[in-house]
Amino acid sequence: MKPYFTAGYNMDLACLKEYRNCGIDEIFAGVNFPTNFGSGRMIHLYELTSYDKLGEHLRQAQQWGMKTTFLFNPACTGGKEWKAEGVHEIINLARFLKQFEVDYLVVGNPFLITVFRRLCPEVKIKM
Repeated sequence: MKPYFTAGYNMDLACLKEYRNCGIDEIFAGVNFPTNFGSGRMIHLYELTSYDKLGEHLRQAQQWGMKTTFLFNPACTGGKEWKAEGVHEIINLARFLKQFEVDYLVVGNPFLITVFRRLCPEVKIKM
């Protein structure tokens, strides 16, 4: 049985190329700019990016045979999923997941799991 390797992605295409050369099976990343929710990573340490830029990189990874995972696992939502800004962000994220055919979504909030299962059932949930 072949081992399955997953690696964090930092929006560096040179890194992505090295992952391909090393046989990485899956990458995970989040959108690294201040959002209503964040990605569960220390976003202030990472380069600013956008859904579109990340999507292009995820497409490249998929073309090279890697699975893709989007991190959307904030430690605390503070109830933002019930406010207009949070709902807007959830809808935008669901559009992104569909548009770029992301394989997996990491989310632990039971309400958000239900929401994403309804908005984009083709994306598998990782908790």
